[in-house]
Amino acid sequence: MTFASIGAVLHAMATLPGQSTLILISPGFLTITPEARNAESHIIDLAAAANITVSALDARGVYVTEANVTDDARGRSPLEIGELRNSSMKLTEGVMSEPADGTGGTYINHSIDLDAGFKRLTEAPECVYLLELPLGNVKANGSFHRLKVAVDRDGLQLQTRRGYFAPNAAKDKK
Repeated sequence: MTFASIGAVLHAMATLPGQSTLILISPGFLTITPEARNAESHIIDLAAAANITVSALDARGVYVTEANVTDDARGRSPLEIGELRNSSMKLTEGVMSEPADGTGGTYINHSIDLDAGFKRLTEAPECVYLLELPLGNVKANGSFHRLKVAVDRDGLQLQTRRGYFAPNAAKDKK
């Protein structure tokens, strides 16, 4: 539902002239199913094609992953609790950082200075290049394909999406 809502906003923004920025503010959410990961990849594609930069602010602010007295340990060690919490935090923030990385936007996390965060999010990137690659030889099997982009020049900051999901091939309906 969240990706469908973001997609609807992007479709509406696509009709606007010039460069646009969509700012997401959220504590994040899990995208561990293949369908969710595919929807996230589609959002990045849609934004890039419509000349929309997606930036995001992690609304959790500063958070800790160590166990504390309020945790229900249920036989887990403090180290295990910290590792589980850290893993969960990484998974939920990926949905915020990946669209920002994939569209040239900014991702702000681990900060309680919302004023500075909002100011940074409204700054447009100095320069954006959109690279396309033909997918003619990619198997349409719904799997994730990693991308690696490198620049052979000092002093440049490179920001790219980590990869994309190739959609499943349409099955013949008989």
